[in-house]
Amino acid sequence: MTGQNRGSAAAGARPTLLAEIEDDQRTRFSAVVSLDDLEAVTARVMWAAVHLDCPSIEAIQIGEPAATAARIVFDVVEGTPADRAEHRFEPNATMRLVGEAARHLHNTVIADCPVGASLAARAQAVVAAASPHDPPLAPPYHRVTTEKLAEMVAAGVPDDPDDPVVCHGALDLTSIVIHQGERATLAPPIGLTVGDRHLDLATLVRSLSETSPGEFIPAMLESYGWDAVAAPRMDWFDMLAALETLDRTDATDTDTGSAIDIDTDTDTDREAAAVTRSGEPAEPNVSRETSEPAETNSYVSSEPGNPGKTSREANEANIDTGGLSDDPTQANEAGA
Repeated sequence: MTGQNRGSAAAGARPTLLAEIEDDQRTRFSAVVSLDDLEAVTARVMWAAVHLDCPSIEAIQIGEPAATAARIVFDVVEGTPADRAEHRFEPNATMRLVGEAARHLHNTVIADCPVGASLAARAQAVVAAASPHDPPLAPPYHRVTTEKLAEMVAAGVPDDPDDPVVCHGALDLTSIVIHQGERATLAPPIGLTVGDRHLDLATLVRSLSETSPGEFIPAMLESYGWDAVAAPRMDWFDMLAALETLDRTDATDTDTGSAIDIDTDTDTDREAAAVTRSGEPAEPNVSRETSEPAETNSYVSSEPGNPGKTSREANEANIDTGGLSDDPTQANEAGA
């Protein structure tokens, strides 16, 4: 690895997935996780390594004895994240791979997949986190305060789906690695859970709307399969994602007492976690012995079937924002 990759995490903070590109053709993921969440996150990514062909754990690093966070380092993946410029030269192939990778994930047998917090609990969490000091929300919620949006989320929690699926938990273009335009591999799903497929689809559509031309969204959803998409449910999960991914760093960076820095400068400094390459993974054992990265299996895409109807409907959220107008000259001020 080249350069120095440093990270910090406060106790109880949301786990953060990082990506480092090696030689412009391979990706190494790492996750900064609070020690309180380490056991649960490790269980998720170990399950995914077996059932989803995601990268296995290569090392778990913990700093000084007073550390409140750890870094999980994963095996190298061939390819680069789908949001990289090189994948825009063949947008149709990229969107086909992204959509098929998401559908392949959601078709995975649930079996004993770890289950995360309920939607009601997540809604209550965003209500508790909302504050008058929060930074402004991005469009289309920029005329609504986080407190107002959180109230709307809490009031509209959808029923459990009839067809729950394995969810990545943070699926976007940065978490899908494409190799030579032929196959896609998912990043380690530190938010893995079982639930509504729209949890993943909403974050994926949001990622596309922020980084890509609008026509990429229907192309991706056409590859995924329009038959499984329900736009009204997508709206609620998009609101939830807007709040859960809100960057409050500027508002909280004065409180750094519980944060630590973890240095991952060289391979020899990694503390290896033993992971079996066949059968169920072994319990990670933090040590100074570094294992050699194994080749990561990837989902190999098939050619797309007959294209379905193309629409931008899933990306157009019709949300009741308390009478707020799209016209800036007529917009009401958002309130709690």
